[in-house]
Amino acid sequence: MTARTVAEAVFLAIAVGAELLCCVGIVAMDDVFARLHYLSAAGSVGPAALAVAVVLHDSFSSTGVKALLIVALGWTSGPVLTHAIGAVAYERRERARRRR
Repeated sequence: MTARTVAEAVFLAIAVGAELLCCVGIVAMDDVFARLHYLSAAGSVGPAALAVAVVLHDSFSSTGVKALLIVALGWTSGPVLTHAIGAVAYERRERARRRR
């Protein structure tokens, strides 16, 4: 087993562990706004570690470059999506309060 293979396995373990922790956090939280914190973390740490593992395995071939581009797309669109979900949740909460 080479050092590169060990590094791939470590980054894959980090990716899976981060995603599992985020999923547990999303399920455990009661409020939608608390869940958003775990949702945004799920789109940053895990995919980045997975992309590093792919680049270590395939080098900078088309597969490695695509993995990095997917992570870059997720990092740029993730905060926008999180903000949009939070805005909709806030608006729905305020509408429900006004109806009472």
